[in-house]
Amino acid sequence: MKDEDIERWFIEEEVSAFGIETIIVPESVQRIEDYAFASNEQLRNLSFNQGINLSYIGNKIISGCNNLEKFEILT
Repeated sequence: MKDEDIERWFIEEEVSAFGIETIIVPESVQRIEDYAFASNEQLRNLSFNQGINLSYIGNKIISGCNNLEKFEILT
């Protein structure tokens, strides 16, 4: 998947229904919409690439991610 496709995916789609365990958000992403990762019971790791410059982080992006173990900015 190209960076521009990943960026569009975060902007337009919620990933909560996909059962993804690890997400690394690339630096090309500029916005993360409300509830983007919400209710993903299988999400364990959410990381942001070094150099990311988000203009918007939505409300409750990790709400209901009860198994989230790691939330980090990679260096």
